[in-house]
Amino acid sequence: MDAKLGRRWADSLVRVTGADGQEDWVLVHVEVQGQNEADFAQRRFVYNYRLYDRHARPVVSLAVLGEPSRGDHGAFGYERWGCRMGLRFPLVRFVGRVSAA
Repeated sequence: MDAKLGRRWADSLVRVTGADGQEDWVLVHVEVQGQNEADFAQRRFVYNYRLYDRHARPVVSLAVLGEPSRGDHGAFGYERWGCRMGLRFPLVRFVGRVSAA
């Protein structure tokens, strides 16, 4: 499967520790997406499971979009023979225009 998908790089990956000082930590994967890509949600799913596989820690996937989209969440998943796998992640959209100074 790695050969088909190729090597993937996270745009931003942040390790977050709790305010209570506990050793438990979560990985937060934030990606800024400037334009619509057909495989965006699938790519987010791949990043998420690869990060979990590597670190065995919870992964939170967040997406910041530079263009309008439908709904408040992105999703990718599949189901076969009663087994369900998927990822649902929040989408945040830029409001207004960004211009060069």
